[in-house]
Amino acid sequence: MTLDNNSKKDKCDAETTKLFLNICVEEILAGNHPGTRLGWSNLVQKFNDKTGRNYDKVKLKNKWNNLKGTWKEWDTLVGKETGLGWDPGKKSECRLENPNVEKFREKGLQHRQLMEYYFKDVVATGEHT
Repeated sequence: MTLDNNSKKDKCDAETTKLFLNICVEEILAGNHPGTRLGWSNLVQKFNDKTGRNYDKVKLKNKWNNLKGTWKEWDTLVGKETGLGWDPGKKSECRLENPNVEKFREKGLQHRQLMEYYFKDVVATGEHT
């Protein structure tokens, strides 16, 4: 992650994103969903301890919101019943109806299983948005 407390945009590498998601899942399993005060407090502390950074809740909440948005785009793509979405064999979508899913064309969603654990059945997509 190439973000300091003065920068505006989080340019997170895959390893740091995975660490962030693992801490989120760890907190959920401990009964401290990051939507709660204790969950966020623990998340900020653990993330900073493991990375040596000094991020506040706002920075990590922005990261969480960005990941949630990416998850919604992915879930919309793979959740289609028309067969026009994600092709797991080719690891690409058959047809792009939404330009926001272009980023999934070559490699799909990074850290899909962690994001699925965290966001599935929690984030509203499609008609429930």
